Amino acid sequence: VLCLGYGGIPKHRRLVAIIVILVGGSVMHLDVLMHAGLMIAALIPFRRTFGFTGAAMWRLALASTLSAAIVLAWKLSTSYGGGNAIHLHPQGLLYFMKMGDPNFITSPIEILRKYSLVFLGGVLMVPGLLLIRRHRRYARMCFALSLPPILLALNPWVTPFLSERMGYLVQRFVLNIPAFVITVLVLGSFVSWAQRGGVLKKIVVITVVFAWFKFIWLGMGTLTADLSRTRFGAPVLRPAGEMGRMMDFVNERIPEGAVVLSDPMTSYMLSAYTDVKVVTLVNQHANPNDVHALERVVFARQAMSVFTSQIELMETVRRFGVHYVVLNGSFKRSIHEYMADWNPEFVPALHKKFEDFAGAFRRVHRTEGISIYRFQGSGDEEPRWFPIVPFLDPVEGIFDVCGAVDIGDFVEVEKIRVDPQTAVPGEKIEITVVYRKVRDLAIPLPLRLYLRFENSEYFESSRSFPGDKFLRRYRERRDAAFQRFRIDRTPFEGLYTADMWPVGHSVHETFSIRLPTDLHETRYEILYRIEPYPLIPNFTLRDLLFNDDSFVGRPCSEIEIRNTVTR
Repeated sequence: VLCLGYGGIPKHRRLVAIIVILVGGSVMHLDVLMHAGLMIAALIPFRRTFGFTGAAMWRLALASTLSAAIVLAWKLSTSYGGGNAIHLHPQGLLYFMKMGDPNFITSPIEILRKYSLVFLGGVLMVPGLLLIRRHRRYARMCFALSLPPILLALNPWVTPFLSERMGYLVQRFVLNIPAFVITVLVLGSFVSWAQRGGVLKKIVVITVVFAWFKFIWLGMGTLTADLSRTRFGAPVLRPAGEMGRMMDFVNERIPEGAVVLSDPMTSYMLSAYTDVKVVTLVNQHANPNDVHALERVVFARQAMSVFTSQIELMETVRRFGVHYVVLNGSFKRSIHEYMADWNPEFVPALHKKFEDFAGAFRRVHRTEGISIYRFQGSGDEEPRWFPIVPFLDPVEGIFDVCGAVDIGDFVEVEKIRVDPQTAVPGEKIEITVVYRKVRDLAIPLPLRLYLRFENSEYFESSRSFPGDKFLRRYRERRDAAFQRFRIDRTPFEGLYTADMWPVGHSVHETFSIRLPTDLHETRYEILYRIEPYPLIPNFTLRDLLFNDDSFVGRPCSEIEIRNTVTR
């Protein structure tokens, strides 16, 4: 607002305010600097649209350049000289050929998922600005502001270059597109145009508007659910209940700057409401320059796990100089976030892990669900507590052998068992999967297991062509019977991660799924695939158009579906 206003009233004090706000905002997050750069890129070629004189435009550009120089000099002086492996891992991309293909753009699918269909609906309206630009000054302004982010985020020649250097931040370019304003301008102009025309114009506009609303309607449920959870009114100065009492204790009794170890979600709140330092955060929401981010996640989850010994706990305490540990069992249910899974039911066992450690930890705060321990040992204590890991025990029964190494040569799915092997639609079945870790993962990102159930007879006889997936989905909904469905899951619900698995040994998990009610009475082949899982999923163009997509795995087992089963 200040920058656009500067074109009309180029006062020096306004320019000073722009520099101060731009530097201050960019120090907090580089997104601010990125947004400013995209805005300047739109203002320079379209300066007359925004009412800028040449002199005012160049003064604003120089002020922005000065702000960027200050921020980047500070960033370079405080950076670690590397990058956060989680941030730089390819994510939120749409590949044109196959995963790893060098030609890709920011995924519109993930724009849709993250920012709702309303936002994507606004992006799709950008070409409509060209139809009304002669009559609406605001349309020309919106088009100018939309052009740079679209050319960068949705450009297969530019996006790969930027993605190598900025990681997932490239996706945030699209947030510069004024989607809601564009929607109002274009739809409003269409309605005005129809009011001045005949019946044919009215029919055309009604069809366009109806199609647009039909398109965004699926996303409205998510949008309104998010709005309903928002707390309006006075700001919340601290959490309520047990969490609030714990925060009070931390602020009053724990020295400022002390290092606290806890589950990532609790650490995220501690970093917001207190002055302590935390080892890790939910989603490792940290500095993109932090080369130690992934290391801290791995060490923290090993220390706070019931499946590791006191040895791993002490390694974390020594490595990061931990002073206090918070065990939070007050969450009502398990938390499943990216690299931040936490089950409060494990807290009683974790109490023993800390208390049976020869006095190394002393409890200093306790409520019904939350305890705080202070580390007061030397670090040389003899471990006394060793975990029981049930996933290592031999598992009996008849399995289908898979045995092909996946994700490079790190992990393989050895065997799969389905029980029962003949089931009715809608029935709950149990699946047991046996994994084997061949060697340590180079980057211990989460794994994702994809189990695809498909009617192989249908796919063997069907013809492949662009759009065959849409034809199949139409037929499935018309006939109320799925030819294919997929189950995605993080092994062991993210609580026993691959970096904890012993090399050269097998681990197994059993989980339940409920079959869809709309299935054919036939045999479904089960295909598996296991991949490193990014924070923001990636797709290929084949995933949108073809049945043979990037999620197709290797066959390993099968299940027979019957409408009636006698057992």
